[in-house]
Amino acid sequence: MDQTAAGPAHAPGRWALVALVVPILIMVVASNVANAMWPTLVNDHPLLLLSLSSINRYLVATTPVTDAVPFFLVATVRLLLPDPFIFLLGWWYGDRGLGWLNRRFPSVIRSWVVFERVFRKARYPAVLIAPNNAVCLLAGMDRMPVRAFVPLNIVGTIGRVVLIRMTGDLFSVQVSDGLGFVERYRWWLLGISVTAVVFGLVSDVVGRKARDEAEVAATNERAERELGEGRSTAPDDPVDEPR
Repeated sequence: MDQTAAGPAHAPGRWALVALVVPILIMVVASNVANAMWPTLVNDHPLLLLSLSSINRYLVATTPVTDAVPFFLVATVRLLLPDPFIFLLGWWYGDRGLGWLNRRFPSVIRSWVVFERVFRKARYPAVLIAPNNAVCLLAGMDRMPVRAFVPLNIVGTIGRVVLIRMTGDLFSVQVSDGLGFVERYRWWLLGISVTAVVFGLVSDVVGRKARDEAEVAATNERAERELGEGRSTAPDDPVDEPR
């Protein structure tokens, strides 16, 4: 990563950060709703499910129950939607944007560590082959030219949707059998999904609080150590001589 990865000297004001963060948070909420409600949506409202979240398993699952054109439109738009916000977060705020994502969405950073190695070696192919959140963040931090990022991101995303649609068609019988299972046990699966999402959210909150407390403790310990070192190196106070 080049020296600009830490962010520009004069990042935009707070309004820009809010304009980036709010849409990202809305899409995170939508994804959590999809993860909780998918058993009731995948058969009856597949396009609504894709509009909430177009992760790979939902793309495959909705292939047998959607027409190709609306499938491609909804899935492609939903996958592209967060990319410009995350790209600009990296471009404008660099390591600070990375730190914000790390505190709130540790899963993004876990994948970031993996994709960073690939990105360092081949940044343009990385955006084309894997235009996910982590790669978009890296592209922004690296100040990839927008005229290169946009077409690579769009072509890569469309390619991903086409490939997954072909996979769903290839295994359509197995996918349809799985959808039948979901239809029969949807309410049991709904309860499990909601429980899993709630548990994940609670774990994130507890983990975030623990990380914040650890950061505060480390900061206080470092400050106390520096203060102690300063006292030990300071010259002794002069002793008043008798008059």
